[in-house]
Amino acid sequence: MIKNISTLCLACLILLFFCYNASGEEPGDRQGSSGFSGSIKLGVMHGITKNQLNAHDDNKKIDNLDKTSNQVNETLPLPLFDLNYAFQNGTSLYLGIPFESEFRPTIGVSQRLPGGSIGLFFHFSLLEEVWEDPYLTGVDRKETDITKLGGKIQYKVNNFEIGYEYNAVDVDKDLIGEMFEELKRDGVVHKLGLEYKIELGQKNMLVPKLSYTIADMDGDSNSYNGYEGGLNFMRMSESYMLILSVSGGLKDYDKDHPIFNETREDNLYKAMGMVSWLNPLGYERFSLDVGCGYAKTDSNIDFFDSDGYFGFTAVGYRLGSGG
Repeated sequence: MIKNISTLCLACLILLFFCYNASGEEPGDRQGSSGFSGSIKLGVMHGITKNQLNAHDDNKKIDNLDKTSNQVNETLPLPLFDLNYAFQNGTSLYLGIPFESEFRPTIGVSQRLPGGSIGLFFHFSLLEEVWEDPYLTGVDRKETDITKLGGKIQYKVNNFEIGYEYNAVDVDKDLIGEMFEELKRDGVVHKLGLEYKIELGQKNMLVPKLSYTIADMDGDSNSYNGYEGGLNFMRMSESYMLILSVSGGLKDYDKDHPIFNETREDNLYKAMGMVSWLNPLGYERFSLDVGCGYAKTDSNIDFFDSDGYFGFTAVGYRLGSGG
């Protein structure tokens, strides 16, 4: 059922892509402007990861559950776009693949309000896979599709932003969940987020963020409460934009893991930096982005430890005249 809905959403996204030619701003961020605007970015990303849950050919076979994951090197295309059509009454239509923790097509609508805006967005995952049985040893593990379909409601007022996000998760062939009921991976994830923008003069901004997550999965051993805090720093000038981001968090799982006989607890750490060169060499509307990042999971169960590095570069072009 979820796969059918995802296919329908993808068809709608493709249709809207050709109907609207839009904006790099978030819906509702315009103040009194109208029309199409947006950006398209094409680039490449290279990642180096060690993660037993990473469904990749280089990581198919493990000899035992205490073994460190094989290192996986991947180079992937980086297609991003951010499109918006704003009406004079303050309503905005949005379509894009924003640069977030997951690459997911997103469609939405927002309405400008006095001092802020309110928006409703829908998204789905793109070409994600997991292992049918992540704990299989001695033979090759097999991949299966995982689908995430959800939405977000976002409210902004003055410098505050609060958002609630819902995701339904469906694993196509959940072999480990069939063997252990506590390890079923279908379910729903709720996330509540809060952030506040602190302006430091005309060019600099700090954005502290907090979030709370409840993962209500069919398997209690995969259900958890998550807590995360982070800080973004942004500097904007006529020629460049700089973004630095750090965050840390905790996932506290509900029940003992039936294979490792203890309750899982993960500590999460992330850092990222990006520089965007605006109008490089005098080419107006173009941008050149370069960035890198690091993510680490430190779990009380060694099997779930992971770390990864990534770097990326992309060329962007701003579209439209609205805004």
